[in-house]
Amino acid sequence: MSSKPDLPLDPTPGAFPTSPEPESPVHVDPQLTLAQAVYKRRAEYTVKRKIRIKVGTWNVASLNGTEKDIKGWFVDGKGISERLSGVTLHDEGGTEDDGAKPIESVEHQEERGGNKYRSIPKSKASSTLPKNDPGTVIGGDEIGLYVLGLQEIVDISSPTETFKSYTDTGQTRKWKQAMAEALPPGYHRVAEQQLLGLFIVVYASPEFLPEISNISVSSVGTGLFGYMANKGSVSVRIILGETTRLVFINCHLSAGTEKSSLERRNWDAAQILGKTKFEPVDDGVHPKKNKPEMIGDEDFAFWLGDLNYRLEGIPDEDVRRLLMLHTRGEYAQGRASEPKIAQEISGKGPKAAVSEVRNRHEFPGEDEAISPSSSRSNDDSASRVSTEYSIHNNHIDTDSASTDHIDPSVDPTSLKATLDSLLSHDQLHQQIRSHRCFHQGWREGDIHFLPTYKYDVGSVGLFDTSEKKRGPSFCDRILFRSRQDRLEYEKMSAEQSAAKVKETQMEIQGVMEAARDESVLFDYDPENDGAEAEEAENDSQALEDKPLTRELNYLHLEEYTSHQRVLSSDHKPITALYDVDYFSYDPESRARIRHQIAREFDQAENEGRPVITIVQSRSLDSPYPTDLSPGDHSIDFGNVRYRLPASCSLTVANIGPVAAVLGFIDRPSETPAHYSGVAPEWLAISFDRESDNQNANPHALHEYTVQPGDAISIELTIFVSNIGHVRQLNRRQQSLDENLVLRVQNGRDHFIPIHGNWQQSAFGRSIPELTRLPTSCVRQLQHYVWNDDPAKPAPRSAPAEFVRLTNDLATAVAAAIEQGCDKLKSSPKWISQPGWPFLGQTERPASTNEALQVHARELFDTGADLAADWAHGEDAFVRAEAIATLLIEFVDQLYDGVVPPHVTAELDTGIIQRYRSRKPEDVEEAQGYVLEVMSQCPANSTCFTFIVFMLADIARQVAAGARETTFRTPAGIGGEALRQLTEGVYAQYFAEHLFRLPAGMSEKDKKASIARMRIVMELFQGASDNDV
Repeated sequence: MSSKPDLPLDPTPGAFPTSPEPESPVHVDPQLTLAQAVYKRRAEYTVKRKIRIKVGTWNVASLNGTEKDIKGWFVDGKGISERLSGVTLHDEGGTEDDGAKPIESVEHQEERGGNKYRSIPKSKASSTLPKNDPGTVIGGDEIGLYVLGLQEIVDISSPTETFKSYTDTGQTRKWKQAMAEALPPGYHRVAEQQLLGLFIVVYASPEFLPEISNISVSSVGTGLFGYMANKGSVSVRIILGETTRLVFINCHLSAGTEKSSLERRNWDAAQILGKTKFEPVDDGVHPKKNKPEMIGDEDFAFWLGDLNYRLEGIPDEDVRRLLMLHTRGEYAQGRASEPKIAQEISGKGPKAAVSEVRNRHEFPGEDEAISPSSSRSNDDSASRVSTEYSIHNNHIDTDSASTDHIDPSVDPTSLKATLDSLLSHDQLHQQIRSHRCFHQGWREGDIHFLPTYKYDVGSVGLFDTSEKKRGPSFCDRILFRSRQDRLEYEKMSAEQSAAKVKETQMEIQGVMEAARDESVLFDYDPENDGAEAEEAENDSQALEDKPLTRELNYLHLEEYTSHQRVLSSDHKPITALYDVDYFSYDPESRARIRHQIAREFDQAENEGRPVITIVQSRSLDSPYPTDLSPGDHSIDFGNVRYRLPASCSLTVANIGPVAAVLGFIDRPSETPAHYSGVAPEWLAISFDRESDNQNANPHALHEYTVQPGDAISIELTIFVSNIGHVRQLNRRQQSLDENLVLRVQNGRDHFIPIHGNWQQSAFGRSIPELTRLPTSCVRQLQHYVWNDDPAKPAPRSAPAEFVRLTNDLATAVAAAIEQGCDKLKSSPKWISQPGWPFLGQTERPASTNEALQVHARELFDTGADLAADWAHGEDAFVRAEAIATLLIEFVDQLYDGVVPPHVTAELDTGIIQRYRSRKPEDVEEAQGYVLEVMSQCPANSTCFTFIVFMLADIARQVAAGARETTFRTPAGIGGEALRQLTEGVYAQYFAEHLFRLPAGMSEKDKKASIARMRIVMELFQGASDNDV
């Protein structure tokens, strides 16, 4: 952001700045708000970006250990069979020449992954994916958003699970942990939602995380009774960039092969569409909607899950046998698996299957041309030639016998031909074509993979061999659509409806019949007879299919495949990879445009209305450059410190012909949670005169009348004292940036940007936080990004601030006592006022005390030696009292105090129990109990020890000083008695400051608890290194 020089002042003293040169002003509609005006120019601060989204879905059948496969197939893109997916792998077999290890064979994978053709063991210790798989689908840190949808993470067939009155999150924890371990460093979970066995979770990369906002989730149950959670959906809505809405729907629809089951699936989908609701988005630009957002309001939608649509009109057994003719190629001839597969294909018994396999090896027959396999012989002789069959690029050919490559689209033995024949029976495709479900612009990528259901758990290509022998189906799907898809479908539907209405009207009027007769009599062409009808039919078919096939330049499907070699469930997982374009905003450009529009609002004049000008005195020590000139009325307060006021004055002059009635109004709010009002609590506004309506409603906005040629002064003061605000400023969760609005009645609003540069402070932090800071001087943390990770080891056992503050105070007290013994002619404070330097301090004007504390805080936050780096000539007593006041202020402002509330409560309960036991109190045992309770907060316990040491040391110094002076102690007591008296006062005083009481206590309980904490303090009176 470039800086502009300040405007020159007129030579006349006190004159206002000259008017700036016009800078091609942008005319702003005065009816717009500031946020609306900025949004109208969004094309100037938004840029087109691309994000890669990986969507995965998997029905895990509530089987244990499935989460251990998540990294392999979802993140790393492994577990894909080239022969059965249509995806070209890097090198599925590997070679000895290139040094790469070959991918583990299917036989070895199944033997390792679990009991063959039976369930995976519950105590599975590793992933079932093949070893040495390099991965095929793009993954890792190349993905901007990972979206994972799971089904049946719990047993939804169990009545106990279905009718639970709460959601068991135990299963989701292990999946989130597995994802966190699988993803590259820096990925953050931005959304999650569970509905019984359904779970969806979204992770964002560090690059795109800052651009995600307005996250909302939704659940819809469609199971038992039409609303139970054993079936239904979980959905997530996020906004990417400034306006791009993305919706992800993970569903599990009704199962079954009957016609009623199909209708129920369609009903489930309709319920999800109608009942999924997201929180409305309030962007401060468009009118806030009172009703929630629905599916259809988004820019891009992705529908994934176990949709449960089956293959219809074809026998299940035929499908199973046909598909296993292709999966047979995954298994080696002569291995233990082959008889099992042969048995399933032939439908014969095990002995017959073994005999058939032997015959096929000796006399390869016609079946070999359909069922691909690779002959493997132990004979290494090169003279032995055998015809080997394998699947390449989704079709079956021979390595030695075939010389011509056959196009899979015309090869009847290819996998593509098989899939095409099966997909014509797919219920989902049929429902889309007949406009019964998923027809509102939804699209799906081409399917080049085998049905994803139902397999024997632990097998790559063995379909259900149980007694039920369920037919294979494409149950698991990922659909998508854009806003343009939906709008074009709606437009097409409206046009078709209008055309049908018009056609009906024309038929009623007889126009169509007359036109047909005329064509027959006068324009008949035998060569083109029927061409128009065929063309109309083709146009109608093209119009109907357009939403499903149209390619979009801003939503591109890169990959759509299944992971056939994942063995841990009876479903195979599938993934889809998308490239999505969206509009990202540049914060600096938007801020520049915002300031420019604010300037245009401010500079625009309306004839016949009051006109004012604003002159300001600017802070000269601001470390940040700015492109705002004095004519912008922007105010930079420079460096702002804790409890140190920073002021700036404005002069508002009426340069118009009529009186101006002005006053500050509530600031525009861009977010619902944003603080509203004239000014934030840390900014005070004062005028040099009383308001016109000072005696009116105290909550009314104050107004001031300025006559033509007159001026009014306004003082703006930043004063940060609220410790909660200080804590947020330290963590950069808030800033000292605001926009004030000065309204002139019948005139225009003047926008005054406010900026202050917060100086980091030790106040408002917690003791554990201070121990984890990378430096002992907080003022050096101006550009430090705070990451409060409790698992991160602390560089020190106690905050350096505590060590320095207690040591400096003890040193300052020693110097004061030495000065009292040598120079004072009257009884010093440390003798006449037990409890000094915390109590009985020297009386001074309030301004003097505040100046001392400001100086002490600045030395403290900058890491200076409080006892040595004091102003020259400052009295030792004054220095000691100022440091003591600083210590109490620092302790009081600690987050959770020195002793946190939960530790105080435990100590309080323990003291009460010990008192009720009426046993003789053993001091050492009591000390040990206190230290044991406090050990749960090690850093806090150490700080407590530092203060105990310091108080004991000061009490000993007081007693020693009393022996060296001729002044009488209170009531004539001796030095040792004075020490005990001093420690007793300290115990009472610090019991109120060191121990943070739990919230919600009555005043009576507070007093009783403080009295018991005094007992704790008294246990450590006279403490030394050997005592604690």
